[in-house]
Amino acid sequence: MKKLLFLLTLMPLLILGQNLKLDHSYIEESPFAVGDTITVKFNTLSDNNSEVYFMIFDYQYNNKLLEKIDHSFILPNNSSASRDLSSWDGYSFNIVETGGGVPIAPSQLHDQYYWGWLYGSNVYSSLNDWSVERITIQEANSSIAHNETILEVRFKIKDRQNTGYTDYTELTRLNWAKVTDSSSTSDNNLSSIGVGPSGISLNIEREESVMGVNAGTITLNLNTPSKANYATDFTYKIYEAIGVNGRTGSVLFSGNVDTNGQIIFSGGDLVLDERYYLELRVSNNAQWLDDVITVTDVYLLFQQAISAQNGGNTPKSGGANTFDYSIQYLLGELNNSGNIDFDDSYQALGHIQGVEGLSPWFTSSTNGSQNVSGRIEQLGVATNDYYFGQNFVFTPTDSIKSFDFGHALIGDIDFSHSYTPMLGMLGHTGGTSGKSKISLTSNARKTSSTSNLDISNTLVNGKVHLSINLEEEDLIGTQFSIKYDNTILSLDNVIFNTGNEMVNFANHKEQNSEIVVGSLDQSKNSTIKTGMVYKLIFTPNEELTNTSGLILFNFTEGVKQDGSKVKFNIK
Repeated sequence: MKKLLFLLTLMPLLILGQNLKLDHSYIEESPFAVGDTITVKFNTLSDNNSEVYFMIFDYQYNNKLLEKIDHSFILPNNSSASRDLSSWDGYSFNIVETGGGVPIAPSQLHDQYYWGWLYGSNVYSSLNDWSVERITIQEANSSIAHNETILEVRFKIKDRQNTGYTDYTELTRLNWAKVTDSSSTSDNNLSSIGVGPSGISLNIEREESVMGVNAGTITLNLNTPSKANYATDFTYKIYEAIGVNGRTGSVLFSGNVDTNGQIIFSGGDLVLDERYYLELRVSNNAQWLDDVITVTDVYLLFQQAISAQNGGNTPKSGGANTFDYSIQYLLGELNNSGNIDFDDSYQALGHIQGVEGLSPWFTSSTNGSQNVSGRIEQLGVATNDYYFGQNFVFTPTDSIKSFDFGHALIGDIDFSHSYTPMLGMLGHTGGTSGKSKISLTSNARKTSSTSNLDISNTLVNGKVHLSINLEEEDLIGTQFSIKYDNTILSLDNVIFNTGNEMVNFANHKEQNSEIVVGSLDQSKNSTIKTGMVYKLIFTPNEELTNTSGLILFNFTEGVKQDGSKVKFNIK
């Protein structure tokens, strides 16, 4: 995980008689990280012991990427030498390309001095990103020792975020150098030194990056229809990623998704090129978890189970076209058996009926959220590395600052509260003709149609009668969540008039003052009759003159034989 910082020193540098070299390099071992200290040392190298009594050279460093801490002259064999260092911030040396009509390389430090610093017309430019330092050494008694450190300069590696630099190449650079022997320090003495074509470049070669570079503002986008109403019910945890799609055991960051359905990091919370693992969940305190699985999900699940039961060798095989996406086989797996079958269907039916002791593997207020999530470009496509395409890992880079994650909930077959993946679609053919047919899932995902619901709420012989009158035809199932004031009303009975073949249910959640009533013919052979189909009878706990405000509808849904949803408009 640690990022590598390499400094590459090119030698030889300045040559006297083709053998004298000026070197600068770092003394610590890589890799480095933002905030680490790097020490750059300067020294001469010589193969023929060329005598040097005077030297002056100029180098510059990138002050956006390096912060100078201090410097120390070493010169272990030249304690009597005079030494000086001068600094100027906000300047950069202009490399000379030709001198006397002859090309000059940046590495030819003598010619850069002569044609640049000494006789150049535009020696330095104002440039805020760079600082120039000039080192002067003069020895009167003995020549400056080669292969010994002249100077050490310590720098702190700075975060390159918001500097305009995309890497750490060329942090420092030798600009020019003048070297003489003991006879004279004049510029006329330079020609006898034999400066050759060589120079230095101090580079950081980037295999990955410097560890700890602030990634800047990173945005993680939550993709799910649930965020429209419940964004802040989503929680996140971020870990360091390990392996292809794994995580460490410690949480780096955690919290709630914001009202826009985003998780935004700034101010150096995340670093470039680090791999992070995102866990998305819905808070178990969310009040809407029981509404994830509805009568439409139950109907779709039953049709898939029926289709699977028929097998692949009958004319009816595959005719239901229930599932459109491979991930629905995960979302519909409510009892963790590994297959979609009638047991899953009855778990879903039992949920909306209020049966206790059901499987713990699907989303409900009892079980909490059972989450499926991952990067949207992978979600839904199962591989050996990503179970049903759940890729949890993201890596901020210089060019990628935003990541989209999809979220789904186990049990949400119709994607009413879940992200519909871009990938992993299944091909459907129906009937014996082999022609493509519109699937039940496709119809369920369409915008719900609206139908009027005629509600009458009357006092009859001292009791409150709530009558639900349907106008919509061809309904294969319904579900109504009704809230009432339990300080004033007590439920006596629920009466059904939906048709002789229709399976009805009533779930009284007394602790929540809620009644869920509905019907479903999972075999889709019968539809609910119209007119007055459900009646709830309450006994008042006090004398009433009217029933206004005592009963309200919290949730309504119907489903037709083709899988399409109906939302009811209370008249």
